[in-house]
Amino acid sequence: RQVLLGGSHPDTLRSMSVLSELLAGQGRHAEAEPHCQEALKGMELSLGCDHPDTLRAASDLQTVLEALGRLPEVIELRKTYPKACAVVPPKVLE
Repeated sequence: RQVLLGGSHPDTLRSMSVLSELLAGQGRHAEAEPHCQEALKGMELSLGCDHPDTLRAASDLQTVLEALGRLPEVIELRKTYPKACAVVPPKVLE
């Protein structure tokens, strides 16, 4: 998709987000994290911070960072994207 549509196209970003979800689902959180970061940054720019796909990407990143034990980053992300917590609340902060 990246070659055909470009790296900032919403479909490319959604594919990147799905890849990160698959990696995280397999317990490969360290591999998932850069894909989550890239998808979130791209979605922020192309879709805006309040778009459902952006909020989902922020929620996915929170989950990955939590699994990696990076609590300060989870807290900071939660402050930046409070609506993302409504999508999937981070377990560590419940």
